[in-house]
Amino acid sequence: MRHPFLLIACLLLTTVLPASAQLFSGIAECDALYGPPVEPTAQTSDVRFYKKDDLKLKILFTEARAHVVTFSAPEAKKIEAPRQLELLALSAANARWEPVEGAGPTTWQRSDGLAYAFYESASGELTVMTAEYLEKSASDTATVSQ
Repeated sequence: MRHPFLLIACLLLTTVLPASAQLFSGIAECDALYGPPVEPTAQTSDVRFYKKDDLKLKILFTEARAHVVTFSAPEAKKIEAPRQLELLALSAANARWEPVEGAGPTTWQRSDGLAYAFYESASGELTVMTAEYLEKSASDTATVSQ
């Protein structure tokens, strides 16, 4: 009787934990989760492309950690709202995704403040990024425009 419980616990750990290992994960962790990249990447490249189920993933790494994950459906199809929420749940860690006030129904912030997400209906892409990356990008943009 004890063995089925251990088996179920092990299965849960191997399916739930890797699914949440997107943002802040290293390249090796993403390779283990998604398999080898589907497009060749240079050793020095900070971007890797993966395929998960019917979606293409573009992951941007900075300082050896995943800071931006973009999900896109094949042939520029839309990612429907229930699927968007399912994908967001993968990057929720122990937080919740909440709509960003005044930003429309397709922009979210994680309740712990560590990540943001937005869905671009024109391209059909759902992008999840760390707050750290978003702040750095905004800072870099402000510096360039001065």
